[in-house]
Amino acid sequence: MQLGHPYVHWVLNDPVLKPVYANEAQKRQMRACDFVMSDFLKDPVIASIDPAKYTGQAGGWLLILTGDDFKVVRVGWFSATPPAKESRKALQSRRREVSPGCGFTPLRKDLAAGQTLTIEVAATDRCGHSTVLTTTHPI
Repeated sequence: MQLGHPYVHWVLNDPVLKPVYANEAQKRQMRACDFVMSDFLKDPVIASIDPAKYTGQAGGWLLILTGDDFKVVRVGWFSATPPAKESRKALQSRRREVSPGCGFTPLRKDLAAGQTLTIEVAATDRCGHSTVLTTTHPI
């Protein structure tokens, strides 16, 4: 909780974020400072990554479901196929952003059949906390 206090003070002094949190706190019948702290203490969730509609052909779909106690503001993902010779930093630079909540994103590249796709998804909330989930999908 000690780490959350600076975030609470920052939000309550920010003319853009304060009303966003205050309105939601009022709906939940909470004090704004308590709601901000509650949001700070809970990380976002990635409920599922569903690559069932992706067969390796460009235009296939990837479904990502995310959630948070308040808001997920950014969802990014990248894929790699073995052997992944690229560094993690290089892979993250290829991360694609999708809409938070429930997002479909088309894949743009054909992949050869018989390989396994590794998909890593990161969801980030207003506080800047991220959750990462990795899954594999045979093509």
